[in-house]
Amino acid sequence: AICLLCMLSGVRAYRHSRRNASSVRCCLPLAGIALGSDLPDEIIDHPDFHTMHIAATDMVCWANASTSH
Repeated sequence: AICLLCMLSGVRAYRHSRRNASSVRCCLPLAGIALGSDLPDEIIDHPDFHTMHIAATDMVCWANASTSH
């Protein structure tokens, strides 16, 4: 039997490596540029915006992974 902690550790590691290997981190800011959206630095630097950016990246990565296999 695989321990739950080992499985969670593996999922966290996968999520982190998948997030950093994807091109989504580059594409989200480019989408803003393409739409003519120029957000002020105080929004870009806000912790909630960072959390939202990571969540959006993870959703795209998980969707891609689930449809690729």
